[in-house]
Amino acid sequence: RYIDIWSREFQRAPYRPLYISDKRKKWLQEKMNDSVALATPSAKLEGPFSSNLKYIDISDISASLGPGETILIGGSRIKGYGTVDSDIDTWNISELISSNEFYLGSPHAVHIYFNTAGISTANDSTLSDMFHKIICAYDDPKTRKYSLERLEYDLLLYRLLHKGFSRFTGIRQFETTPYDRMNGDCPFYHDGYRRIATMLFAKYVFIPHVN
Repeated sequence: RYIDIWSREFQRAPYRPLYISDKRKKWLQEKMNDSVALATPSAKLEGPFSSNLKYIDISDISASLGPGETILIGGSRIKGYGTVDSDIDTWNISELISSNEFYLGSPHAVHIYFNTAGISTANDSTLSDMFHKIICAYDDPKTRKYSLERLEYDLLLYRLLHKGFSRFTGIRQFETTPYDRMNGDCPFYHDGYRRIATMLFAKYVFIPHVN
């Protein structure tokens, strides 16, 4: 007997994880907390990230810089949706470059090099040469492919989609209409998220070609 399985409407049981860790419980509670205090309430999620530095006290970081030293500053605060309790992520660029994991051209480090703001005591020509080398390191097609995927994942999919947009806007529930048959309550379906994501993609999720 022929059965047209494609025309059936299957009712899926709600997804229930077998185990939820304490860390995830804490994250879920934070996600649902409408009263979270933003560190940069006047920030623009679409960037540029450097404009958010004025909301962050980096005096201690600046004071600790040695001669010719460059520090990259990242994390949720620089991206606009960090809370008052969020850490400021910092990386010493010399240590990154000499690292076995975050060396120039590493797909695992592209979000650090391109999703951060830098403060430095180096002169302009030194900085220009350094960032020229960073860009050149990602010019290989294979390296570029995997690096772009990592950059998009960090900037748009994980950070902004899963916590940043809801935390900043206070919107917790999202309509999937007219996509009624889609299973998911997610910022992806909100026009505001799509607008910001498009702007971020156009600004940051690309690596210039260097001849």
